[in-house]
Amino acid sequence: MTQTLRLAWKALEATSGEAPLYNWKELSKDQFRFIKPFLVPTNNKADSLHCPVNCMHNCSREVCLHDEDYSKVIVSCGCVNDHNKCGISIFPVLDVIYHEIHWNNLSQELARLLGIDASYQRIDSCQYLHKIGEYTLMECRKHPVYFAIPCPAEDIRRIISYLYQMQGDIKFILIVPTFQDIKIEVINTIRKNGCEIISLHDITHAQTNGTIEISCSLNSLFIDFKKNIL
Repeated sequence: MTQTLRLAWKALEATSGEAPLYNWKELSKDQFRFIKPFLVPTNNKADSLHCPVNCMHNCSREVCLHDEDYSKVIVSCGCVNDHNKCGISIFPVLDVIYHEIHWNNLSQELARLLGIDASYQRIDSCQYLHKIGEYTLMECRKHPVYFAIPCPAEDIRRIISYLYQMQGDIKFILIVPTFQDIKIEVINTIRKNGCEIISLHDITHAQTNGTIEISCSLNSLFIDFKKNIL
C-alpha cells in the first residue's frame, strides 16, 4: 500500500524551506525521514519553539542551554495561563538549530523523479522560486521547469507573473508542493496559457525503503503539456 507525502510537502510549504529541526519533525511527523536527506544545518539557533502541548494559541517555549557540554537544551513554556500543565521539555541541541533545504540536492532528486534534464538555478528576483531543469519535448526544443513555494511572503501570482515576463513566449512547467493554497482559477489560467503546473502531493508517493517515487508514468505526467505545445 502506497503512502502519500502530504505531510512532508506541507512541511516544506509551512517552513518555506528553513526552520528549527524540531519544527521539521513536528510538521512532517512520520514522514520526516523523506525530508531529512535534503536538510542541512545553518549557524542559527532558535530562541523559542512552539509548545508541543496544546495549551493556548501560539504558545512559545523559551530555549535555554541546559548541560555543560551543550548537547541538550531545556525548553520552558511561556504560557502564563497554565505553566504547570506545559512543564518543561529537554531536546537534543540539534533540534533547536535552524535547518534549511539543500536546494541543489532537492533539485537533482526532483529532476530524477520527473525525468527531466537537471540544471539548478536559484532565482534571485524571487526568493522562493528555483529552476530545477529543462524538459526536452523535441530535439533542440527545451522548456524550463521551475519549483516554487507559495507562501505569504511570496504570493504565487507574483511568481507566475514574473515567469511570464521572464520567459516570454517560451512555455514553462511549474512544480509546487501542494495545491492547497492555490486557487483553481490560478491553476486554470496557467494551463490555458499553454504552460503547466503540477503538485508534488498529487504525483508522488512514499516507498517502504524511505525513497520517493512518482505515482504515474513519466509518459503521462506531461501529456496535457505536450498537447498544448505540439
